[in-house]
Amino acid sequence: MGTGRACTLVTVLSARASLPAYPYVRGFDRSHSVVAGSALVLDCRAWGWRTPNVSWYRDGDRPLTPDTDSRVSLTASAPGRPPGSRLTIDGVEETDRAYYTCVAWSDDWPSQHNATVLVRVKGQLPAPLSLSLFLSPWPPTNRGPPTKLFIFYFSLMIDAYVGWS
Repeated sequence: MGTGRACTLVTVLSARASLPAYPYVRGFDRSHSVVAGSALVLDCRAWGWRTPNVSWYRDGDRPLTPDTDSRVSLTASAPGRPPGSRLTIDGVEETDRAYYTCVAWSDDWPSQHNATVLVRVKGQLPAPLSLSLFLSPWPPTNRGPPTKLFIFYFSLMIDAYVGWS
């Protein structure tokens, strides 16, 4: 009698598939405040497979590019993020108050995804008032002609007259 051995042949197949994912944008905080004169920086947190394209709009329909506004620059917000995902506007003015929309889109998908944020621009705070007093005659007296007072504010010199009676 012979001994029989069962032999099982197993073939393992391995495959790698890249499944496309439509573009997605993570929403912004409710609003963003910036002080006039400073830079506004907004990051569009977009992803998808294949890496989506990113476009920026002001108030819904006005495209923002360096061609439309020389203060605008578009860069990648982080390594691996889409080009143009970071919007920077230098020297923000009070007229830059608007709704800013980041749109992620891809040639592989018929749809797009977006997120919008309201940007509020606060005026610059005035410089503190600096008083420099030059009194004449010196030493001051309680009676006599009015004394001229010089007030320096925002690089302006304001004359004021103070008198004692």
